[in-house]
Amino acid sequence: MPDISIEAYFDQSQRARTGQRKALWRKSVIMGLLEMNLFAFKSEVQKSEWLGDYARLAAKKG
Repeated sequence: MPDISIEAYFDQSQRARTGQRKALWRKSVIMGLLEMNLFAFKSEVQKSEWLGDYARLAAKKG
C-alpha cells in the first residue's frame, strides 16, 4: 500500500518541482524561441501531426 501521508505528498511534490527546475535550466531560452518561431513555418500537416489527435477531436466537436 502506498504511503498517503502529508509528509510523503510534500516530499513527492518537492522532488517533482526540483526535476522541473532542472529541466528548465537545461533548456536554452534562445533555442526555445527559435523552435517557437520555426513552428510557424511548418505546414498544416506537420502542425496537426504535432498536435496528435487534437485536430481530429476538435473537428468531431463541431
